[in-house]
Amino acid sequence: MTREAILQEINQLPDDVLIAFLNLIKVSGMLEQNDSQKAEMGPGTHKYRTAGALKGKIILHEDFDEPLEDMKEYMYK
Repeated sequence: MTREAILQEINQLPDDVLIAFLNLIKVSGMLEQNDSQKAEMGPGTHKYRTAGALKGKIILHEDFDEPLEDMKEYMYK
């Protein structure tokens, strides 16, 4: 398929599909962003997850594993 044929097919796609396609290309790293696009994304925006980024923001209570009162009738039958 030639470049022109591909562009004709792309031009026929609805806008929401084009946006999803562009996002897929960006995530895959096939389309490199220039510095102005990175600046638009804002500070603290990372391409990959950062280990420990949510430290202290998620609280797991001590009774997390305890059975719920609402579910007792379904348990231990």
